[in-house]
Amino acid sequence: GTSPLTGSHASYRGIVLAVFCGLMQGVQFVPASIYAQRHPPDTDSDHVASLRLMFAQYTGSFFAAFLIYCGYVCYKRARGLWPAPVPLEAMLPSILSGMIWGAAGIFTMLAIDQLGYGVGYALTTNGSFLISIVWSTAYFKEIRGKRNLVLFAAAVVVNLASSFAIAEQRRLSELIVPIDSSPPPPPGPALPPSLPWPPALPPSLRTHSPPPPLRSPPHVAAHTLAASPPPLARSGGRLG
Repeated sequence: GTSPLTGSHASYRGIVLAVFCGLMQGVQFVPASIYAQRHPPDTDSDHVASLRLMFAQYTGSFFAAFLIYCGYVCYKRARGLWPAPVPLEAMLPSILSGMIWGAAGIFTMLAIDQLGYGVGYALTTNGSFLISIVWSTAYFKEIRGKRNLVLFAAAVVVNLASSFAIAEQRRLSELIVPIDSSPPPPPGPALPPSLPWPPALPPSLRTHSPPPPLRSPPHVAAHTLAASPPPLARSGGRLG
């Protein structure tokens, strides 16, 4: 059969809607990124606290989907038609896919909070692109033809290369020490000159002469001299 990607049967309306959906998908987590920048985490538990936007995120998605469906019903009734019924077999897989999408959005918020919008969202988008290619080629058989398969294989290679490049850039940015371009601090007050050690005596003490040696009184010295034996007696009377 003819490939849905080529030929005159390509729906330009579908292409425009796909581009619009991609634009909206690209900005849906901008509020979470702005919140993470204005409230940087101090601890690891603060990263989980950033999920407080989850309720607002998915509540807005629910009301937006409900209003879009109401607009679709009104458009059909204005043309005198009834909207196509949605069978139960389609509802249950849609609810399951919505739950999977919600869980993926939670982990995307955590990735953006810790890696930044440019890195976290780029990696999550690349991962979703790879998963969608696997489903399209292996299960739904939407991609047919050798040329289209080669193009999608090249897209997968580019996707993987960009993912590794983004991860490597993040790792290198954490290793580089930022250069501090702020001016040096002003010099502080001058310190007093260092004192010599040991400290020198003041001049008032250095002018005095040392005190004279102590001498025994005259009567004590005479008594000591008379009581001591002569040198010969002490040596036993021998001079040699």
